[in-house]
Amino acid sequence: MSILSELSKQLGMDEKRVCAILLELPEISASAQEQHEVLEAAGKKGLDLGKLRIARRIHTRKEAIEEILGYVESHPTWRRAEIISYMRYSMSLMRRVEKKILPDFFK
Repeated sequence: MSILSELSKQLGMDEKRVCAILLELPEISASAQEQHEVLEAAGKKGLDLGKLRIARRIHTRKEAIEEILGYVESHPTWRRAEIISYMRYSMSLMRRVEKKILPDFFK
């Protein structure tokens, strides 16, 4: 039995929900209490929370790359300069959002 299966059974939650809470996926809303319960149970089961943090970052990066690839693929006539321009524009939008949402962290 996988650790996700064990956690979902122990917590009485759907396995996909437990996974989404652990990865902090934006498409799921979980209360602070639920998040705490899942993380606490995961720690007790021996889940490496450091590796989990890395998995969250990788998942977020993968989503961003998929979105950029989709956009670039929808413009097959673009050349290198246009692709780089789009990527720089995307980065500038992300920086603005970071600064607006968490100005103390992203200066």
